[in-house]
Amino acid sequence: MLNKDAAFSKEEREELGLTGLLPTELISLEKQVKLMRAAYLEKTSLQEKRFFLWSLYDRNETLFYRFVEENLEEILPLIEKGPNTPLSKPRGIYITSMDKNRIEEILDNADMPGIRVFVVGKEESPIGRAILYTLLGGIHPGYALAVCLDGQSSKEFEEAVKKKFPKALIDWGKEDAKIAALKFKDEEELYWQPRYLPIHCTHSLQEFKRKAM
Repeated sequence: MLNKDAAFSKEEREELGLTGLLPTELISLEKQVKLMRAAYLEKTSLQEKRFFLWSLYDRNETLFYRFVEENLEEILPLIEKGPNTPLSKPRGIYITSMDKNRIEEILDNADMPGIRVFVVGKEESPIGRAILYTLLGGIHPGYALAVCLDGQSSKEFEEAVKKKFPKALIDWGKEDAKIAALKFKDEEELYWQPRYLPIHCTHSLQEFKRKAM
């Protein structure tokens, strides 16, 4: 979630131990977005464009959100349904019927103590919905967790969430994703964290530094 490639300032490189690990030249997010836009426009099919977008998400979330935010109307339909390419690392959590007695342990393993919304679905679909909570609802991506859930474990999952995250919302995927995300934005009582603004890259270095390293 912290990665923004060559856009890290000298101060950030010192703080995160990145000095010497990146090219010396600083390339601003604004310039990176322009480069991504040029590369995106070279893709001729929707399938190629989706692959490009999800590959970007997989390697650099900061740039992904910034790029999508600046081209929201055009790109939103391409990411709503989730990835069309395997991601290099798992996103979210996976719960099957065999895990129904260990759900609290799985939630602990996610190591995300500030979750405000759990986005539940099958296969990769929750990832696209979770991203909408950031793009349209303003929630930091570190506080929206995608959950791939076996339907037989729904009751146990809901009980575990209510116990460990009593203030969190569970999105069961029964409502249009865009409407659900916008409703979340309007629920001010859910906001005990600053809104996520990818235009200004408001990742909290202090809060996420430990996980990044």
